[in-house]
Amino acid sequence: MFKRFMLSVMLLLSVIILPAYALSDAEFLKMKKNSAAFAKADKELTQAYKDAKANLSKSDFAELQKEQRKWIASGRDKRAKALMKEGLSRVKAYTQATNERADEIRELFSEDNPIDDEEDYDEDEDEEELAVVKPKINNSSESEKLNGYFVNVDDEDFGIEFKLADAKKNFYSIKISAIQDLLTESGTLKNGRIEIEEGDHEITIKVLDNDTLEIETNQSFKNDNGYSIDGRYERVEAVG
Repeated sequence: MFKRFMLSVMLLLSVIILPAYALSDAEFLKMKKNSAAFAKADKELTQAYKDAKANLSKSDFAELQKEQRKWIASGRDKRAKALMKEGLSRVKAYTQATNERADEIRELFSEDNPIDDEEDYDEDEDEEELAVVKPKINNSSESEKLNGYFVNVDDEDFGIEFKLADAKKNFYSIKISAIQDLLTESGTLKNGRIEIEEGDHEITIKVLDNDTLEIETNQSFKNDNGYSIDGRYERVEAVG
């Protein structure tokens, strides 16, 4: 009995003592606000990502988008964890991991790694491809019609994914891809709107029709993040 008690205590202590490596949205914003070095690294990464979009072919940039989402979801934390084990503080570890990622993206279009310009794109063909990719959802159920991925019609760097978490309550888990950030939110769809409040930040999602929605954020959200996700979004991918 005593051995079981001691084992339980040791397990509890291990959970308390071990640091949490994953960087939450709130921690990310706090780190960017309190650390000039991290804020600069994040700005450099954002610029590298934008430069990549301007220099890479559409297919290469689409691949980079997938890789960047994976890096934000787990790669950044994995690298920071390794750096912390080497003795770096949490802030310095995430700063270095972010700087390294910016360098990796720049290498994709540097002079040492030239871009293959053989593939040319026709704008009319692109429009036809988008029309084919965009599915038509005929399900009239309000609780299901948001399931899927939507992209800002003016800037494809901004996207939002909805997954129905509770059909009875119309409650969704929401992931917002903003340039190279990934924000995780949740909210209830009511009267064609989802209202999200987190601290000083306010996000309003208006459902215009089955395949179109509009996002509005308050000034505090824009100031703290350094960008705006406001605008109209259209569905490009359905989630089963």
